[in-house]
Amino acid sequence: MREFDIIGRIKARTGSMAGVRLGIGDDAAVLERGAFDLVALDTMVEGVHFRWGWSSAADVGWKLLARNLSDIAAMGGTSGPFLLSFALGEGVDGACVDGLVEGLEAAARAMVEARGEVGPIGGDTTRSPGPTVLSLTLFGRTGPRGPVTRRGAQAGDVVAVVGALGAAAAGLEVLQRGLEGVGRWAELVEAHRRPWAQVRAGAWLGRQEGVRAMIDVSDGFAQDLGHLLRPAGLGARVEFEALPSPAALRACAVELGAEGSRWVLAGGDDYALVVIAAAGRFEAIAAAAAGEGIELVSVGRVRSERGVEVVGAGGLQIAASLAGYEHTFEGGGEEG
Repeated sequence: MREFDIIGRIKARTGSMAGVRLGIGDDAAVLERGAFDLVALDTMVEGVHFRWGWSSAADVGWKLLARNLSDIAAMGGTSGPFLLSFALGEGVDGACVDGLVEGLEAAARAMVEARGEVGPIGGDTTRSPGPTVLSLTLFGRTGPRGPVTRRGAQAGDVVAVVGALGAAAAGLEVLQRGLEGVGRWAELVEAHRRPWAQVRAGAWLGRQEGVRAMIDVSDGFAQDLGHLLRPAGLGARVEFEALPSPAALRACAVELGAEGSRWVLAGGDDYALVVIAAAGRFEAIAAAAAGEGIELVSVGRVRSERGVEVVGAGGLQIAASLAGYEHTFEGGGEEG
């Protein structure tokens, strides 16, 4: 399959988008001046972030876009066009490329309310002598309050979560064990293959006074919460029982003899949002969010003492030192 065949396949499925003057077909795309003020980039490597035996091409395409949509949502923004970079390994044919694009389209249809706002405007394709490497660069727009960054937490603020925690990690473990019961834990496996970015919630929260900081859970709740606290030299006390997770996760942990708390606290790829909100504004924000169909769950408080303390039933302390996922560069790493 030739490069221009791939470009043609993608271009044939692409329409016009707001903020884009010129898309696929020239040396560079042309964006309208001032149309976008956010940009996110994410890369997925075969054998590190996905396996063809565990996920379809459409699943991989979905996840590639979802990771980026989640980054824009965590900044309180809305998503726009994106650039693709495909370095395709051995065995990747036209049907696989079509599957990747179908997954990208399906993710946009499912998670983006403004139809036609998110789609490819260009990129690059090449062959890889090794694994397939897929990159996506997504442009976005901030709301009227500007970007919600990781900085801004203050002692006494509420720590809250939108979305479920731990399901993707549980699904990955089911796949890693090669269990015949994959079908029984389909909800968890699907959470790994096709994670849900909190696109609408992130944009809505970005417009609310009192929302001080946000981050998406890509590397694990405890680790990502730490990213919100360390810049200000703060910590937090979190109630483990308040952390939202699916009932299937607990049942799966019992059956596998696994540590479900590790999935919840350290499992990545959930793309839930961790939100830091002013205590005096939280109840009003949560009530308004519920009216929008967004469940904003209070799970703890920011405190002046450094470190994340996770407390279970009866005040039992749970190890919050559970490391989330972090890339290392001496070999090894996540596979999923």
